[in-house]
Amino acid sequence: MIGVSVIAVLAPASAAFAQGQNGESSKYTLEMVQGSPFGLATRNDRSEARNGGKLLEVWRGGNNDTVWMSLNNGTPFQIGTGSATHVAPAVVPWGDRSFMVLHTGTDGNIYY
Repeated sequence: MIGVSVIAVLAPASAAFAQGQNGESSKYTLEMVQGSPFGLATRNDRSEARNGGKLLEVWRGGNNDTVWMSLNNGTPFQIGTGSATHVAPAVVPWGDRSFMVLHTGTDGNIYY
């Protein structure tokens, strides 16, 4: 009897979960950045933040340790020269229209 009750509860829930979140697609779409026909490539998670109507995405390169950023899905650029990390960088809103990007350098120091 308990097994039937569990199935009766899970069946409607499974249908709801399959629909996804409101405003979200039910299929996977590559994250695109300008100038890349293959989509964004990273070996870790990408981080994103919105502030003042702008979107900043930050990630570790898909085939290197370089820290990359893209503002409003525009052309990717690096933080200065030689920025590198072995873990995923993070971005947070800062002030009214700015961002702060944080990453652990390959030397173990934290940079922002």
